[in-house]
Amino acid sequence: MCGIIGIFNKNKKETINEKIIEIYQDQHNRGTNGFGAIITENNKIKKIERATTEAKFIIDLLKPENKSNMIIAHHRFPTSSENKLDQTHPFTVNNKKLKYKYLLIHNGIISNDEEMYEKHTKEGYEYTSEKIKEKYLNEKEVEITYNDSECLAIEMAQYIEGKTKEIRTRGSFAFIGAKINKKTNKVIEYFFGTNGGNPIKMEKKANNYIKLSSEGTGQNVIEDKLYRFTPEKLELKKEEMVYADMIIPGFNENNRKEIENRHYQSFDNFDSFDDYGNYNFRKEMNKNNDDEERMEVITNTEKNQEFLEEIESIVETIIDETEMYPELINEETIESYTEEIKLKVKAYMISKNKEAIAKIMEENAIKKN
Repeated sequence: MCGIIGIFNKNKKETINEKIIEIYQDQHNRGTNGFGAIITENNKIKKIERATTEAKFIIDLLKPENKSNMIIAHHRFPTSSENKLDQTHPFTVNNKKLKYKYLLIHNGIISNDEEMYEKHTKEGYEYTSEKIKEKYLNEKEVEITYNDSECLAIEMAQYIEGKTKEIRTRGSFAFIGAKINKKTNKVIEYFFGTNGGNPIKMEKKANNYIKLSSEGTGQNVIEDKLYRFTPEKLELKKEEMVYADMIIPGFNENNRKEIENRHYQSFDNFDSFDDYGNYNFRKEMNKNNDDEERMEVITNTEKNQEFLEEIESIVETIIDETEMYPELINEETIESYTEEIKLKVKAYMISKNKEAIAKIMEENAIKKN
């Protein structure tokens, strides 16, 4: 769970550092273990401050040299990585294949992070949060860990520059980012968006002031829209975010009912179908329908062990946080934890649908023979 904040004030004489701190204090239940702040000056990236404690985060924002009219900030409870400086947001994407450099902060969970890590590394991108650990039990084992938010940072950088036509990350995400000139460090544009799994509140005053936050005042931004604006004008432009679809070979309307009857989850909840079995599952990841019923399929078998370990890890994190910070536990944090587990369950259910379909395809092939 994380909190994201961004304030953009066209009036350079009106600094907004104290307002950033105020918003953080209002939503501090979203994370007090890892912090980052992007400080700008004259529409250029001046400094990135990072901290693992609340005190340093606030001190950094109050430094006279860090006074600014445009700041992006992030605070979190670590879930996919440790509370260390190199794991804090923002994540920097600076690759020779890209024309610009990118900074991005993220709130949410990327459910296909292993798939994206493999894709990105093959495409020539490096993960700055990557940690390689060697274990020696019966034989030498190598464990690679990284922050799953960096998957989204790399993916959005490619998407914005047209290197990919679709966003391939799955799960929930709300983000704020900056596209930056590599030579001058000047911010070309800011961008933000959410796929609905986590909200972004926005307040806008004409074309002079924009405030973004995870909680508090403002209207929820429209999900599945990519918002952009330049620091000079603060005029919002928005466009549809295009997501990658999942392909199921052999799926069609003729065997649709058979597949539905053989499994718990109705395909009616998905967005679209075509004769080649192409369906878009992204909304399903964020819907709240029949979650209790679907939990019935989760049993403690060897096949489901990896999934159960993921859920167990999330629960252990929740227990640790409630023991360490009992004063921060309220209805909002409980709801956030619940959503985190639901996303894992729904990702699991989608994989189970694929297995059910493959089994029916195999049975049909045997019948024909």
